[in-house]
Amino acid sequence: HFVWPATSCLSRPRFLPGLMRLRMVVKMMKVNEIRSKSVEELEKTLVDLKKDLFMLRMQHATNHLDNPTRISATRRDIARVKTVLREKQN
Repeated sequence: HFVWPATSCLSRPRFLPGLMRLRMVVKMMKVNEIRSKSVEELEKTLVDLKKDLFMLRMQHATNHLDNPTRISATRRDIARVKTVLREKQN
């Protein structure tokens, strides 16, 4: 297990493996959960996720966002929902 040497550099701690695991504790939607929904429910979920993403971006721009990884997690959730919607359409 590698640990970075102690330095005064402020950017160094964010690359520690333990801190990365703590940062990634974000609720992400599971694919089985998404696949079990109907097309109407998925479309509503997609709209809600897009609103959430907009609000997260606004909070990030005003420096009020506590956990910036929520933005990427929400983007991935949107991609998952879009993928399942496309699968159900075909």
